[in-house]
Amino acid sequence: LFSTFTYSQEIPDLKGRVNFNGSYQPTESQKQELIKSLQDLDKSGKVQMAILVVDSVKPYTIEQYSIKVAEKWKVGQKNVNNGVIFVVATKDKKARLEVGRGLEGVLTDALTSRIQKDKMVPLFKKGDFFGGIKAVVEEVKVHTAKEIPTVKAEMDKQDKPSSNSIAIIVASIFGVGIFGFFFWLLNNNKKKKLKQEEELIALRQQ
Repeated sequence: LFSTFTYSQEIPDLKGRVNFNGSYQPTESQKQELIKSLQDLDKSGKVQMAILVVDSVKPYTIEQYSIKVAEKWKVGQKNVNNGVIFVVATKDKKARLEVGRGLEGVLTDALTSRIQKDKMVPLFKKGDFFGGIKAVVEEVKVHTAKEIPTVKAEMDKQDKPSSNSIAIIVASIFGVGIFGFFFWLLNNNKKKKLKQEEELIALRQQ
């Protein structure tokens, strides 16, 4: 009798924006092209995206595997959850876009499924994995183009003074103004009094 066990595939480490960990390897120029596209997305402040290509995700389903990758890689800015991970299993003929919560309203499950079906699958069937992956990246860029740059928006929100802060600043300025006026008035009265005393002494000496 042989003991049975469940094989657990190890989730690879994040090595960069593009991670080709299977038998399929693009040319260096193709890899650099993908990196440039992902850098542009990142710089826009709207999406932070990473790609993982493996041979198979078994014994996991593509959904289980992509979630595990997302949990380990933690792509996306922490405060806005704008990460996207694109997992492709070439031999399983499976792929999935795992989308952070901050982009779920834009890159819905229905939309990402349609992107893969219409843009990726026809190219994958021709053996053009690079073309299919590139097409998905471009679609992500197109559909998030009208999004407000989330990172900048978060920074602006943090930098913008609240109404309470503005009230405190105004009150502080007003308070300093009043204090300055009373200080000037007190100092001016002292000068007048001192001058009167000097005049009185001068009169007594005459």
